[in-house]
Amino acid sequence: MDGFYDALERAIETARLAPSSHNCQPWRVDYSLLSQEVSIGFDNHRVLRGLESLEREMFISAGVFTHFLTALLAYQGYQLNWQWQSEYGDHRVLATSGVTQLNSGSDAEEYQALSHRIRERHTIRSPFKTTAVDIHSLETIVQHASCHFYSADHVGTTLGNLTKQYAALDFTNKSAWEETYNYIRFDEDEFAEDGFYLRNLFGPVSKPFRLLFRYGFHPTMMPINKRLGLAKKMAAGLGELVESGPYYLALSPKENSQEALFECGYELGALWLYMQRQGIGLHPISVLVQHETARKALAQSLQCPPPVFFARLGHIEQTGLDAPRRSVESILNCV
Repeated sequence: MDGFYDALERAIETARLAPSSHNCQPWRVDYSLLSQEVSIGFDNHRVLRGLESLEREMFISAGVFTHFLTALLAYQGYQLNWQWQSEYGDHRVLATSGVTQLNSGSDAEEYQALSHRIRERHTIRSPFKTTAVDIHSLETIVQHASCHFYSADHVGTTLGNLTKQYAALDFTNKSAWEETYNYIRFDEDEFAEDGFYLRNLFGPVSKPFRLLFRYGFHPTMMPINKRLGLAKKMAAGLGELVESGPYYLALSPKENSQEALFECGYELGALWLYMQRQGIGLHPISVLVQHETARKALAQSLQCPPPVFFARLGHIEQTGLDAPRRSVESILNCV
């Protein structure tokens, strides 16, 4: 088992590329040399608090990260069987696992293939191709959550209008926008370990655009932006993108618990990587699940349980861009 710590470091080097709201990367990994036990938890300094609903997204993102980590370790010859904990202290421990060395050993080829898929996975905010997606194959991946797929042919106009109606909430809710704004990295040449550049939202942008956004959308400008209708204009643009689909995914836990959210994220991680292998991308439309009025309207429109994750999807036409990432040293703690 002496090689496990090295394998864990290698796995985190790739698993840290998992998606999270605002790219805050809230996870923390502890490894005990004495008990040879691994813990997944939250770094309390990185948990989002701008909206109560963001706590749901923290559990989901931790589940996605845990799936990536577990799969990467399995191809290095180590099995982790997670048990839910949800302890509190200096940080929140979500799940713990002992380490079992697999008799089958490692599989370098499969490890490299999985690592490549994770590194190629990006959140796609550009239009997708209109080619058909085999929805039935996707439905088999998620087993422990309520997973619904839809096509733009049936609900695109409705979802586009919902987005146009509610997406401005991202810019007009004071606490939520202040937190979001703090994660925007305006200097694209400066190192950052979390957050996102404007190019991650809009693609390559000019320096004048960055300056305009930096000062025009500063939280202190919120009253002026409301009067000018800038938030509604941005919402309208997102609504048109959502309307184009070409497909959508709504994901809901089968019970209302933190453990169910974590498990939901774990299966979302598996689904996202399966889709990546098929050339399919995801664009989460978080505003429709972060605000309760929008979430209820979304559930009513789709005739499904209130989703905790909603995204448009389709075959990738233009890949996304890399975002800042934390170092392995800031995630992994050896005790």
